[in-house]
Amino acid sequence: LRAKGEKPTALGDQRILIAGAGSAGVGVAQVLMQAMMEHGRSEEEAKKCFFVADENGLLGTERLSELSAEHVIFVRDTDGSTNTSQL
Repeated sequence: LRAKGEKPTALGDQRILIAGAGSAGVGVAQVLMQAMMEHGRSEEEAKKCFFVADENGLLGTERLSELSAEHVIFVRDTDGSTNTSQL
């Protein structure tokens, strides 16, 4: 963000795709979400910024039974009609 001339508080205005829902991808998402909350976003607002996908696609509510607690944080009800080119 700083390289783009934006303030760190602009982090919460970004849409973030995490391609890979392994421990590294989820860990990065957790750190970024925490940073957003430290800059004034609510937890719900921060969560809405993330799209986390694995080899089976976007982490969605239809997959709750197969996901760990760390993954469930980033589950989306829908993709918000957002295609990957808009992320």
